[in-house]
Amino acid sequence: MIKLAYYVRKQGLNTKLLSFSNINSGAVDLFLVGVERTMERGVHIGIRFTQHLLMVLKR
Repeated sequence: MIKLAYYVRKQGLNTKLLSFSNINSGAVDLFLVGVERTMERGVHIGIRFTQHLLMVLKR
């Protein structure tokens, strides 16, 4: 996944999510490495809410 992320960025690729997109986990990371990121209304993005993230947010 990391090699793919570097490739996307190095090639200057943009990422786009369509209204019916439903992404989570590594797909979120891949979306975020796009040079320009766009998304339509209705997109569902899942993130993991880990204990570490909770500790950071409580600070």
